[in-house]
Amino acid sequence: MADPDGSKVIYDEMTGAAADGEKMGVELAEKLLAAGADKILKAVYDYQ
Repeated sequence: MADPDGSKVIYDEMTGAAADGEKMGVELAEKLLAAGADKILKAVYDYQ
């Protein structure tokens, strides 16, 4: 994930069983939000 001007990039990944996909997705989203993804999402949606 990157902000509109590309000055901040947040990257993470997870691996595991397909059966755990939803759980891993939620965990990854929480990790990204904790790393600042919420600020990037705000910048993206406010970007005009």
